[in-house]
Amino acid sequence: MIYIVPDFQNPTGITMSYQNRVRLLEIAIKNRIIILEDDPYSKLRLNGEKMESFYQISREKFKNKDVVIAVRSFSKIIGPGLRCGYVLADRETIAYMNSWLQKELNTTDRISQRIVAAFLNSNYLPKQLEKIRKTYAPLRDQMIASLNNWMPEGVTWTEPEGGMFVWVTLPTAINSDRLFDKAITEKVAFLPGSKFYPKNHEKFNGMRLNFTYPTREQIRIGVKRLAKVVTDNK
Repeated sequence: MIYIVPDFQNPTGITMSYQNRVRLLEIAIKNRIIILEDDPYSKLRLNGEKMESFYQISREKFKNKDVVIAVRSFSKIIGPGLRCGYVLADRETIAYMNSWLQKELNTTDRISQRIVAAFLNSNYLPKQLEKIRKTYAPLRDQMIASLNNWMPEGVTWTEPEGGMFVWVTLPTAINSDRLFDKAITEKVAFLPGSKFYPKNHEKFNGMRLNFTYPTREQIRIGVKRLAKVVTDNK
């Protein structure tokens, strides 16, 4: 199985190109490998052209209904406390997944599912998505602008078209795990990049920044403080 988060990937915010999606599907179909498409972020597109999902491409371009299992979530677009999602796949696959889910959980949270169903049936989702995009876009823009204004030479970052995260790459001499402790003394926090690598394969010069929770002013102040810590430790 190939596990992917193709849209605004956590932690980098990167989106896989259409060409790479097609190529990966060709490889998967040829070698009879299932692709599990984890897609919690694609509806959080803030600018740019919407990208066709693996689920869409596999069915429309390759006429293949077996190679892609899509897993999607309501927790990023309705409310994080719901922890409710859904699967797109053939009936046999979903039945098999449901059987294993019952072994793990016994039963799912029916209250959350009823809340989501009522929300969707009331047609609130389009307005909710519009509200989220209008809220997140200026926060993303503020973070990118602040990084441009304050980060020293040698530091680079992604500029995602949506999602929730910006990935910052530091010079290799800077260890973001150690930098985290120093940043805390300046009252700013981030997630060290090493946490996203397999054990014994870590890289230590990355940082994940989240732009969806703080205000624009908090982002400006936070990035300025973080840039000072980076500069002082180059």
